[in-house]
Amino acid sequence: MTKITDDIKLDAIRALYGMRLIINREMLMPNQYVSQRVDDPAAAASGALCGGRKMCAVGSLWVGGGVKIETRPGHGRVVYANIPGTNPEQRKAFLKGDSRKGLRLAYKTMNKACKAYGEAEGLDMADYDADDVFCSGGMEVLFERHEAPAPVLLRLIDQAVERIERA
Repeated sequence: MTKITDDIKLDAIRALYGMRLIINREMLMPNQYVSQRVDDPAAAASGALCGGRKMCAVGSLWVGGGVKIETRPGHGRVVYANIPGTNPEQRKAFLKGDSRKGLRLAYKTMNKACKAYGEAEGLDMADYDADDVFCSGGMEVLFERHEAPAPVLLRLIDQAVERIERA
């Protein structure tokens, strides 16, 4: 088990505050890790964390934690966007290693907070739903399947920050 140092805590809290900035900018979007178009050109031009693109809860945590949105040209004027490691099958490998300890702590802490909230609200927090649609972890289940609104996620970010500070 990794010892949680002050540097790891600081990186985790920065990722959560970055997530908060993206949510406050109303750039949260379910069912897609990152939008394929720039939704807010002013945000993109200003150098905002989100790059002017909307993203899901997991994507917003990743980008808030410093993971760069990758883009590549498509056909015509289309630009494809991707956030590395957001796919559930990629997450565990992506979060391994010393450079992502803070993001890993933020992700685990948010998942715990979201799962606890969902269970307290009587929501089904299983990773698979009745249609066998896979969601990985409490944050994705709460945001994707149960469509938790932004104010709920903001409260859960605050709880995650408090837990990390006490760790």
